[in-house]
Amino acid sequence: MPRAARAEVSENPRQTNSGADHALWLAVTACLYFSAACALCSSALPLFYVREAGLPDFAPGLSISIKTATEITIILTTPILLRRVAPLSGLILSGGLGLCAFLVLSQVSGLSAKAVGAALEGAYYGLFAGVSLTYVQSFANGRMARANAHYVNSLIFGALIAGPSVGMIAQFTSFQTAILAACLPMLCALTVLLITASFRMRGEVSAM
Repeated sequence: MPRAARAEVSENPRQTNSGADHALWLAVTACLYFSAACALCSSALPLFYVREAGLPDFAPGLSISIKTATEITIILTTPILLRRVAPLSGLILSGGLGLCAFLVLSQVSGLSAKAVGAALEGAYYGLFAGVSLTYVQSFANGRMARANAHYVNSLIFGALIAGPSVGMIAQFTSFQTAILAACLPMLCALTVLLITASFRMRGEVSAM
């Protein structure tokens, strides 16, 4: 590891800020909801395409290709976006695109609509992947490793929660319903983001 990558040790390593901790946990919770929404949709999509939408067998693979290409493009252009907007604004935009993607994908009946939905899915998750870690790190309060660990855990826990949920929802209703159900955690993520933003604004006002 380069010496320049090592952070200076805090003079008071045991000193904590409860307000900063609360803000960090809220930011991580938003990421957990994002992860759950993504896992709900992506796990249900392949079977929805083939079993319920009546698309050809190659539809799931084509959808993943379109999504991945869009996602990589968005990730690579994220640094340019962050020069113009704050990470919070990027995540809110990502959440809005995610809701649009879920609604479009749940109503797919042909390959053209599937391509549009896959592009929206790649756009929202690419934006989330490129912005979310920076957003969480902004609440690290000097404890970057802790923030990074919470961030990674939130992605894992979100996927673990959503995986079994897809099976249960599809068992009693349909895979289309499982895709629509992804809107719920996404709305929760947007709500938490707004709460976190107000939490930060109150902290900045009190600091002034």
